[in-house]
Amino acid sequence: MDLRRLAWINVVFHVAALVLSWFFLRQGSFVAPEEERLAYLARVPLGWRLGWMTWAACAVLLVAFLLAAHRRTRGHGLGRIAVALTLAGAAVDLGCDFAFAFAFPSLAAEPEGFGSAERITSLLSMCGANGLYSLAMPLITLALRARAGLSTLGAALGWATFAAGVGLAVGGTFESVALVQLCAPATMLLYCGWALSVARTS
Repeated sequence: MDLRRLAWINVVFHVAALVLSWFFLRQGSFVAPEEERLAYLARVPLGWRLGWMTWAACAVLLVAFLLAAHRRTRGHGLGRIAVALTLAGAAVDLGCDFAFAFAFPSLAAEPEGFGSAERITSLLSMCGANGLYSLAMPLITLALRARAGLSTLGAALGWATFAAGVGLAVGGTFESVALVQLCAPATMLLYCGWALSVARTS
């Protein structure tokens, strides 16, 4: 697929995932009081599952874009590492997305083990998967800068995505609502800008 088209598909899905997160996912996450999110999830809201499946699609699209971008680097070693990190992150991410979408509404109906399951899955998702994605960003950015003529703006967006992603991982680790709410949209929007820049200049 053409890299520009793939970049725009990434943008559409990531923006859609952010919108769905605002309207349907935050009520069931640790940003809401536990009693409220248990009651919300016990209703098995369709928007909850749709939101997480959209994030799952984003993981697949991220892998597809990194693979396509890596081809522009003509086999640069840093690009290969970035792709490996992204694939590992996506494997973790998809498992967490499906757990959130389909297992958590059932756990909410019998909440004894909900807290520990939520904590582990959130750590794997925000710190594990997102951490791996974040580490991949400066590596693929350096490879594209060296081999594919990535612009200064594109490089800056790659490093900014890395910084915001690290902030999201830290926020998820310590359950900082303010940091997560700041860094999650920042990470996704910066990634979208980076992807468009890569597609335009590489």
